[in-house]
Amino acid sequence: MRYVSWCLLVILLTGCGLLSRTPLTLPVTWEGGIDYGMVEKAREQITAAQLQGIKELQIQFASPGGAVIPALMLVREVLGARTHGLVVAIHGHSVVASAGIWVLGAGTPGRRTIAKRTLVLVHGLQVGGGFYSVPECVDDTKLAERDHESRQAIQALLQMIREMEAELSGKTVETVREWSLCGKERAGNGSLLVELGLADRVEG
Repeated sequence: MRYVSWCLLVILLTGCGLLSRTPLTLPVTWEGGIDYGMVEKAREQITAAQLQGIKELQIQFASPGGAVIPALMLVREVLGARTHGLVVAIHGHSVVASAGIWVLGAGTPGRRTIAKRTLVLVHGLQVGGGFYSVPECVDDTKLAERDHESRQAIQALLQMIREMEAELSGKTVETVREWSLCGKERAGNGSLLVELGLADRVEG
């Protein structure tokens, strides 16, 4: 009889939502260079969270950056998850640099945190580079040196990045334009991203 009573209690609590087998949060780790592999991993984790009815994705994030296109795709995945009601809490640590600052900034406002001792690097658009050469910084002042098609492509990309940074940070496009100018690179700790509006507070 006692066993039956316990079974009924569990059924009642479950039906009322007081006892749930589905965890409310899903902790994951995104670390390393931003590439298509990280995008696919993030997409799978976000989809899994949504299918399981999870309310909050908790991301431990550390990245030196990566290629622009995968980074933009990763930001789109995070923003899409938020649009569908998933809270995306991102905690940056160790290093959050280059395109990595966009990913942290894409998290749910109020849930974007960063460790104070995190290495943060903000710089403009870079093209080229490789094992034997360093990438070249490109901004509005250097577009005249390029052919017409390259100039149009870079201008469009710069505008897209600036509009995205303005949306993520709550700053004006003109303000974030300064972040992408060659020679205006900035390095600091976690407090720098709070200053720029791409993190909400320093934690840890």
